[in-house]
Formats: sequence, C-alpha cells, structure tokens
Amino acid sequence: RVPILAAAFWLGSAGGAQDGALRVQPDAKNHIPQALVGSWRLDVDLTKRLGQVKAPPTVTFRLDDKVVEKLPSDADAMLHGRRLFAAGTMLVKGRENTFVLTEQAGVPEIVTFRGQSAAAAVGAESLRVMVVRGASPAADLLFLGGDDKQPWAAFARIAPPVGGMEPMAALTEMARLLETRDYVAFLQTWCLPEDLAKLAKEGPIEKSAAKFGETNAQGLLEVVLLAAKRTPVLSESGEEAIYEGEGIKQRLRLRRVEGRWFLCNH
Repeated sequence: RVPILAAAFWLGSAGGAQDGALRVQPDAKNHIPQALVGSWRLDVDLTKRLGQVKAPPTVTFRLDDKVVEKLPSDADAMLHGRRLFAAGTMLVKGRENTFVLTEQAGVPEIVTFRGQSAAAAVGAESLRVMVVRGASPAADLLFLGGDDKQPWAAFARIAPPVGGMEPMAALTEMARLLETRDYVAFLQTWCLPEDLAKLAKEGPIEKSAAKFGETNAQGLLEVVLLAAKRTPVLSESGEEAIYEGEGIKQRLRLRRVEGRWFLCNH
C-alpha cells in the first residue's frame, strides 16, 4: 500500500465517467460531511507531535453530489457495497481532486481519484478522516491519516469572516448553531437586519429564540442540511441564492447584504 500522506495529497484531477450506479446517501446523524466544508491549515506542532512529516500546508473541501458522475468507469465496482455519505472536491496545492466520503471497517474514509485512467483502482487513494468539533468553528480540528501503522496529520480551520463566505459554507454554519440549539446566536447572526430589528421590538431576543426553538428550528435544520449539499439558483443580481427541489419541503432563500449572506424568509 502506498504511504497515504506521501502520495494522496499530490493527486491529479479526476477523470473519466461512470455509469450512474453510484449515488450519495447522506445520513443526518453523520456530522463529518458538513464539518469538512471549508479550508484548513496544517497545524505544524500537533502534526509533528503525531509523528507525521509529509502533509500539505492547506486543504479545502467542497461538497457536490454530482461529482459521482465524473468518477472512473469502474468506481462503482471498486466501491461496491460501501455507502457514500458525501462527495465533492478536495483542493490541495492548486489541484482539485474528486472525492467520496465512505467508511471502511467502521472508520470514516475519503477516497480520492486522480489521473485520466478509466480504472478506478489505478488512480485512487484513501485517507482516514476525523473531525473534532470545537466550541466554535475556529476551534475545529481535522485529522487525516493512512492505515493503522501511519501517523496522522492535524489541521486547524481557516475561518472566514462570519457570513462572508459562499452560500454552502454559510449554510454549514447555520446548521452548527441549529444543531447545538444556540438559537439566540442563530437569530443574531443569520436573520436579516430588518427582521432582527422587528424581533427586538417584540421583546428580549431570548424570548424569540425560545419560541423559534419550539416551532421552527428542527424543520429548518432539516432543510438547511439538505440545501447545503446542493447548488443554489442565483438571482440575476447574484444577491439571492435559492434552494429547492427533492426533499426540500419549503424553498430556502439566502440574501446577500453588504457582502455577507443572511437567511431570507419572506
């Protein structure tokens, strides 16, 4: 087996196509896909402590279920019987690689594809993955490693300004606050300024947050998790992102105000 961190981080772009047998089957209880989204910087000290000496300085993950259509022709046979929890692209050293998130013997694993070969086994590498959630996104840690005999590499999240991110990443942060039931922070961070002003007139934000938690939070979380895996339809001005389609019971809209995204419910 090729040393994972010595090889997989320098993969070329994925090529070829497959017959459509593979598809992403997300699990709402699996937090790794959403937690992966974004850019990460190597934690040099922690990585050295773990004993790893070869790892890239940064890595970026984006989710896109449609990339399974671009996998090598025999990827379905290679991954037969393994559930795909997510798929997308992994950017390392300027190279964008297609990846799928699956599991092997109960351990979360990323399988990446490289080169132009139609044979999946020729251009595939695997990385075991763990994400440790912090009290805030900036405190998250990402660990990537090879087999049981190889040390792992540690990465810290490169946190963009709150809200100043692409729509998918904004949804990821919305989901985090909804999952932790921090409804006060959710309303203060993601409500449109005019909507937040209206809430302020109704009384303490804690009261509005409690009501939101009882009536709308769980349903919104389900929609946000589904939307975060899809490409939105942008308005002509590019200032609104709309998510709708299978599984999304009510259309979800984001609106960009002064460079950052907010939840728009009207």
